[in-house]
Amino acid sequence: MAILPKSQLQANINSELGDNSTGQISPYDIRHNLIDITDSISNLISSSQNLTIGTLTSDNFSTPATRNVVAGVESLDSIDLNGYMSIDNSAFGYATLRSNYQSSGNAAFGSQSLSCNIYGSNNAGFGYKSLGANIDGFGNVGLGSFTLNKNKNGNFNIAIGNGAGYYVDKNTNNKLYIGAHPVDETHVCANPLGSGFTPLLHGDLSSSELCLGVGTRTLNSRTFGVLQTSGNIAPTLGNIFDIGHTS
Repeated sequence: MAILPKSQLQANINSELGDNSTGQISPYDIRHNLIDITDSISNLISSSQNLTIGTLTSDNFSTPATRNVVAGVESLDSIDLNGYMSIDNSAFGYATLRSNYQSSGNAAFGSQSLSCNIYGSNNAGFGYKSLGANIDGFGNVGLGSFTLNKNKNGNFNIAIGNGAGYYVDKNTNNKLYIGAHPVDETHVCANPLGSGFTPLLHGDLSSSELCLGVGTRTLNSRTFGVLQTSGNIAPTLGNIFDIGHTS
């Protein structure tokens, strides 16, 4: 049994599995041709017979160098440009990482996620148009449709939930947004500042201002407190827990 190019497979089939009127086709002829076909599947779905065995290429799925995975129309669509460099990028869905030019370590899952990314690396976008405007940001995570949708150049942001943080400006860095806003594409365009929407949690991830806000879109300096709220603080049960500590 062998891994063979398409032309050789066809030649073997024509010579060994022809007209069986004389009863000369043996079980071995059938068996080895079928096994040769299954062993050679990467050659059959490849656009080139000279690719390394195991590298797959088709109209909408491929595993181009270096260690990239592409699944979807227009995903990693700029891969043939001069000077292009893509390493360890994964693009699943229509137009994911479509504008990518020189980057590595990105994971895009969902139609048009990270579609504007050109130089940004180590970003993860999961959901329709998540991190959709990111151009050269680093280390951002968007989980949910439209997450961080306007952020273009920011680094180390995290947004979880439908529309979470979609309204942050293009240069926002080191922020956390957890919330679920009832928005679709039309609303995102009509309300770019996210007026009326407040996340459940909003945090500052920078080492100098590490703090967490509850029910607020604004944070004071951490000198006012590492934990900040836009409302009263209360335990879930009365006369059982302390709020704060005597020391």
